[in-house]
Amino acid sequence: QQFGKAPLPGLKNGVDQLEEFEPLSPHGLEERLAANRESIEQVNRLNAVAERQFSVATAALCAVCVALFALSKYWGAEGNAAFSRALFRMGAGNGDALSRGDWWRLLAPAFLHASVPHLLVNLTALWSFGTFLEGFLGRPRFLALYALSALGGSLASALFTQGLSVGASGA
Repeated sequence: QQFGKAPLPGLKNGVDQLEEFEPLSPHGLEERLAANRESIEQVNRLNAVAERQFSVATAALCAVCVALFALSKYWGAEGNAAFSRALFRMGAGNGDALSRGDWWRLLAPAFLHASVPHLLVNLTALWSFGTFLEGFLGRPRFLALYALSALGGSLASALFTQGLSVGASGA
């Protein structure tokens, strides 16, 4: 067959498929455009996250955790009663203290850690997920998510465990 005498097979399939669709109404067109704009915005946010060099809020949360761990170590050696008392004074989660009105214990445990490995694992997770989430959600939303997660984790810990609870695993 010579070009021009019969349609190309791929072109014919495309034309056949186009004939199956009805034209979009003005309202349908607006919906499609809005959906495409939203998809483009999501891709742009993901690209911005990939290009982001430094996450200020994530770094600040990590620094607070390290500083408070150093302070708790200064006040008591890891693993002894003085260390447990230091963590309690600093705000470790405790259902009894919470029921007496120590509501600040719902946030404080997210910044306290019981050992160096515990701190390192939580900081690794915080840095890995935090840098992405901070870039994707934005700093205010990321911090709100962290705070709400910390509240939920601390509340669950206070309801279902005895003794002290610390760590950012809930956040």
